[in-house]
Amino acid sequence: MLQKIKQAYPALTKGQKKLAGYILSNHEKATFLSTSELAALVGVSEATVFRFAVSLGYTGFPSFKRDMQIHLRQRITQSLKLKKTTLHKGKRDGPLERVFRVDMDNLNSTLSELVPANFHRAVDFIIHAKEVYTIGLRGSAPLSAYFGLKLKQLSKRVTVLTLGMDDIYEEFMHFGNDCTVIGFSFTNYTRMTINTLRQAKASGAKVVGFTDHELSPVYQLADVAFTPRIEGVSFANSYTAVFTLINALLAEIADRMRKESLAFLGATEELLKKYDQYLLG
Repeated sequence: MLQKIKQAYPALTKGQKKLAGYILSNHEKATFLSTSELAALVGVSEATVFRFAVSLGYTGFPSFKRDMQIHLRQRITQSLKLKKTTLHKGKRDGPLERVFRVDMDNLNSTLSELVPANFHRAVDFIIHAKEVYTIGLRGSAPLSAYFGLKLKQLSKRVTVLTLGMDDIYEEFMHFGNDCTVIGFSFTNYTRMTINTLRQAKASGAKVVGFTDHELSPVYQLADVAFTPRIEGVSFANSYTAVFTLINALLAEIADRMRKESLAFLGATEELLKKYDQYLLG
């Protein structure tokens, strides 16, 4: 990240070089400044901050800042983050309050940055797909499993791809332009997830990606990509905003497939009752 700024430095304008110099020297502080705060601190215009981010290949300063935050997070090991967390145990604002506050910030940021057209495009891809595949490994596995299960309950044909499947490569043979493949992967990205999305793309399937920033391999491969906030308080990321976005997609899909979904859910309930699958207190 910082190397990218250094490489671009010779071609920057005078104001942009001033900005680059400040970020290189104070990148941890700059990571959490707004456009106006950074511009005022360095002594340049907000337009200069915007053009600086664009010159580095970003759509604007928010996407640049998110990449900076990811860079910073990568420098902090899980053990160091856990050590930082334990320092606050005796204080009034403990983990309970901080976790809830960070998750609320993640939710608000995710909603404010969401592009409605992308949301509805992803819904279209899923509804019109003959077959849907989901994949997410390690920390992203619960996201893939949950989305896959709920889509099945809405009458969609879904395969949840997991690393333990002996026939995962055989599943690749079924990818085609009538399929939608949904991938979840955040820093650090899992090779199998990226290879699956790459194969889906090559096969003509629609790809919906959930990832952490615009330069991730998932974002580059996806026809529609979402970048929900996953900032965590302790050693682990928080996927609250990802699950909330999934639930929003499910709600829209259920509303648009109301007749099919109700019929399928009703038939499923009858089947579960027939085989006495519920424990009634």
